[in-house]
Amino acid sequence: MRAINFSSVSETLFLPLYARAIETVSRNPVINDPVSVAVVRVLDEQFRDTDSAMLRAMVRRALPKRLPVTIGLRTRAFDRYIAAFIGKHPDAVVINLGCGLDTRFARIDNGTIDWYNIDLPPVIRLREELLSPRPRERNIAASVLDHEWMNGVDRNNRPVIIYAEGLFMYLTEAGVKSLLLALQRKFPDSELVAEVFNFSWVKRLEHPYFRWKFKRQLHMDKDALFTYGIRTSRDFELFGPGFSYLDEWNYFDEKEKKQGWYNLAGKLKTVRSVQWTVHYRIAGV
Repeated sequence: MRAINFSSVSETLFLPLYARAIETVSRNPVINDPVSVAVVRVLDEQFRDTDSAMLRAMVRRALPKRLPVTIGLRTRAFDRYIAAFIGKHPDAVVINLGCGLDTRFARIDNGTIDWYNIDLPPVIRLREELLSPRPRERNIAASVLDHEWMNGVDRNNRPVIIYAEGLFMYLTEAGVKSLLLALQRKFPDSELVAEVFNFSWVKRLEHPYFRWKFKRQLHMDKDALFTYGIRTSRDFELFGPGFSYLDEWNYFDEKEKKQGWYNLAGKLKTVRSVQWTVHYRIAGV
């Protein structure tokens, strides 16, 4: 495989992959993702001599101790949301916004669903080198904000679930609103599962201290910080009629023993409401 050269923002797509692989081979793992483990073995050889501090840290497995657990919990939560929808609708269409190197299809495919992965062309090229598309899995190389990609999804009157894991916080409010309204027009009567970030914490990340901390812990460039957050789980209802909040999931809901003392921090509203996942119904208008 040719050498890989990604920008700092694109490099963040390797973080959940490595975290899932590390958690899978850990003691009492919260997820089982053998595909990520296999891909990481290939990438280790690519990244050993990289100039990227972030990628070198991944190769050394020098990630913050709780990160593989929290990403593992998030992965499991999204798995459950999508699997529950598929359980009700075995012929469903699943749309993965900002797919990166997501391996969910390999874990929850029921043999009849159709799955669409959407991401930027460089990401899709890498994805197709590392993760050959399986039957009924299609990759679309496009920005999620270029709504023309939606024409490449064949719904054929089937139920649709759309998910965005680790995406919206890198966009703008205008971009997220435009995307959701376009999805509503193209895929009415669908469901959405999206990870969200708190508006007040986005503001805090503008402070030099938090930029320094982000860079020190995750070796991220300053341009890889989050740019969009919401105030409450119902914020998307403000985008217009048809958006209905159903429920939400939080890392602290799990009370996972591997999080240790961090579970106690979840009793604090300021900590609990930093980053979570919302579940919506999107009706046509």
